[in-house]
Amino acid sequence: MSLLISFLLYNLSKMSNRGKGGKRGAATFSKKDCEFTIELNQLMQPIGRNANDFTSWLGVKLKAEFSYHIPSGKFGKEKWEELWLDIKRQWHIGSEAPKKFILKNAKKRHTNWRSYLTTEFVRKGLTPFETYKNLDSEHWKEFVTQRSGKEFEKKSRKARASAKANKNPTRLGRTGFAALSPRLEKIWSQLVPVYSFLKNVQDYRSKRYIVSRAKRNRKTKLYSLCASTRAESIKLAVFERKMIDDGSYFSNKEDPLTRLLGPEHGGRSRTISNIIGHTQVREGLFQGGRQQHQDNMPSNQTRSYSGLDSSPNSCGENDTSGGCHIQYPLIEEPTLCELLHPSPSKREQIVGTAYLHPSPSRTIHTGPMAEGYVKIQVVEIYQLYKKTSLPELSRYDALKYIGDAIGWFIQWPLSLVKLSSTEATSQNPALKQPAQDNTCYRPELEVPIEQDESHECYQIDATMIESFGDEFLFGAHDVSTQHDVSTQHDVDGSEEEEELDEMFSQHEVLVEQPQAPTLSKLEQDIKTALWNIENLRPQSMISLATRLTKHYDGDMSIEINWPHGMYPETEFSPRVENVEYEGMLQFLANGLLDASFIHWCQMFLFGHRLKNATQVAYFNTQRITGKECEENLPSVKEHLVEVYKLHEGKKYFLAPFLYSRHWVLFIVSPSERKGWILDSTYLRGKKNKSHYSLTNAIETSFGGRFTWKMVKCKQQEGSWECGFLVVRNMFEFVISRQFGFPNNMWNDTTEITGVEIDKLVENIMCRFFAAVFNDKSKN
Repeated sequence: MSLLISFLLYNLSKMSNRGKGGKRGAATFSKKDCEFTIELNQLMQPIGRNANDFTSWLGVKLKAEFSYHIPSGKFGKEKWEELWLDIKRQWHIGSEAPKKFILKNAKKRHTNWRSYLTTEFVRKGLTPFETYKNLDSEHWKEFVTQRSGKEFEKKSRKARASAKANKNPTRLGRTGFAALSPRLEKIWSQLVPVYSFLKNVQDYRSKRYIVSRAKRNRKTKLYSLCASTRAESIKLAVFERKMIDDGSYFSNKEDPLTRLLGPEHGGRSRTISNIIGHTQVREGLFQGGRQQHQDNMPSNQTRSYSGLDSSPNSCGENDTSGGCHIQYPLIEEPTLCELLHPSPSKREQIVGTAYLHPSPSRTIHTGPMAEGYVKIQVVEIYQLYKKTSLPELSRYDALKYIGDAIGWFIQWPLSLVKLSSTEATSQNPALKQPAQDNTCYRPELEVPIEQDESHECYQIDATMIESFGDEFLFGAHDVSTQHDVSTQHDVDGSEEEEELDEMFSQHEVLVEQPQAPTLSKLEQDIKTALWNIENLRPQSMISLATRLTKHYDGDMSIEINWPHGMYPETEFSPRVENVEYEGMLQFLANGLLDASFIHWCQMFLFGHRLKNATQVAYFNTQRITGKECEENLPSVKEHLVEVYKLHEGKKYFLAPFLYSRHWVLFIVSPSERKGWILDSTYLRGKKNKSHYSLTNAIETSFGGRFTWKMVKCKQQEGSWECGFLVVRNMFEFVISRQFGFPNNMWNDTTEITGVEIDKLVENIMCRFFAAVFNDKSKN
């Protein structure tokens, strides 16, 4: 019987060892032969969807073929060579490049396995054969003797003391830091709203260090930081600020992490691997292990593009192939380059061309760029390579193959870039004018200019909503976790907070401060939003912000009349909405949406009326906020009743509800005494009607209990998208769901994507420009 079949039979017999929670059982492996493939990053670490399978397979193989009673160093070179050949054959690896790392990893794992047997069995006077039935019991006594001697105990005490000195260990899985990169920004975006001091940490390696120590709550699926991690995070922010100010951040000799923990040691690299020495990491850990703050770099400092240097690594290129052995000059403008094949065994093959773009902010698609990656716009991919898989960190949304990325801005491994001298030709005009996605604009805020024309009259083009199709409806992204802050801090324990009070107060200055003391808070918020759009958002959002700034022309808000008949009209009631410029910018900057903009969306939908064929009316979101429900309930109830009386013939009332900085959409049917709640975070919080003060306001307004249903709607991934989902769900309900409701109820709890939210923003902004400014241009 073949070795593989033996493994599979062994693993099937051990499947029952894995419990429903707590520690993992014995390692298992079961996979069809056609799926034996593994993706490797630039350091030759396994990544991607099969990384865990490879780890499990290797563990089972080591247990089966490398006896536990023999130290790793005692096996002959031939034994390890045989293992490598088996790995290459089984996992279809065609290059020798990964050999060094994978075998070093295997030796480390065999050593760890022996340590595990010692800790869990030898020291407890137990045997492992009930759990690991495939182990050979013949050598157990010999192993126990080895691990019980005086010499071993001396080494063991020293190792235990060293381990206990690490008060803040990582909380990574079996695939370690290699698997952290794709999840880094997602976890970071969830931590920042909870721990405000993290806003001051921009260094990429510091972020990896902090996130690797974040603890995940199994029930809420949220991450939190223990007291020691919070303390270290504050120190990292302090060091980063000081190093930037004194220029040492750009000296390539240290970074905030080494200043906190001391110099790197041989044999492992912090935030990379415990078996890859820092001299083996491309560029070293001081040049390329952080984002380059080039905008803040003193003019007398030597500046290198994205940390490009000529230090060697394991990529295997020579000087004629480009890649990591070439010391490229500073890139000041988009530069034509050639792209090398991602597979280590085919590294000499050129797959296409692209423009290499400057990226001093080291961000792409609203997130930080990975270590060793640069920003490119793909121009051409040769036909032979169009179905070649993109490197994992170069994939965005629907992009899977290199050919899918033509025309896109993506991050690409520096080691796979070769600068080209090819000139643009008439046969390939795309090479002449690369798209610029880093256009800068800085509107003047200090001196508002009078507008020549008033925008007080609210006009609606009767053809607008009918033109909305699926492309419009399914383009939103949303998220909010601020209301879960108390839950996360409870995980850490309140006693830990007191220890940090003094440290937090000492470094209050690190929390974002206004850049200019003379600016008002509103003006500062506007400047912050503009910076975020310019540096973190795609070109389409920058173009929309430029149009918006032109139309507002220095005003902080514009008045827009309510559509006639939307609300009861009295002598003293307001009849306009002041739509804030800053609120519109947040819509473009992926920020928390302003209530004035949400209200404009309600006004837009009501004003059109879908040719009067509608069953929908609206409660004014400004009148029913969580704060209003708590502090001014009689006024809230008065508004609810008056609007209902005015539109008594309508079946549904839409109520965007803001509480604790989180947006939720209510669909209310007073005539049926029913309500539906669309909350993009209800899954993580297991919410019900009692979580919302508006439910009580509605029930007491209409004299009795309602039946409330939590709708299975799209969920948010981050901490800011909730308003976007409320806008999306409102438009979708009015346009396509109201007449079949509730039979056509939402039933999709997947997370909304960034592409969907950008599509929503583009469509809504086009309607806003046309309706408010009569600007129907497409650009």
